Amino acid sequence: MQEEKDVSTFEGGQKEEDAFTAAVDTLADAVIQDLEKDYQSDLESFESYAERKRVSIHADMREFKTHFLKGYEVLLEEVTRRYVKAEEEKPPPGAIIL
Repeated sequence: MQEEKDVSTFEGGQKEEDAFTAAVDTLADAVIQDLEKDYQSDLESFESYAERKRVSIHADMREFKTHFLKGYEVLLEEVTRRYVKAEEEKPPPGAIIL
């Protein structure tokens, strides 16, 4: 019996999004923990600063992901285009090549 695959993990579904968000949360926690040691401000509490940084990290990572995926799509389109072109230029089966 063939094992069924959960397509949501391959088609940008909720599981992939949840994993991405969890990874970014872990990254943000590590960055904020590192920033806390040296934070000094009488104008803004660390909690407020940390939340601003967390939002910024999430936005930046989402933008990176979007650009990365777009680049990947462009590469796939180019590989497909070249494959199709190579297939079109192949001589027909049984043709004599001089």
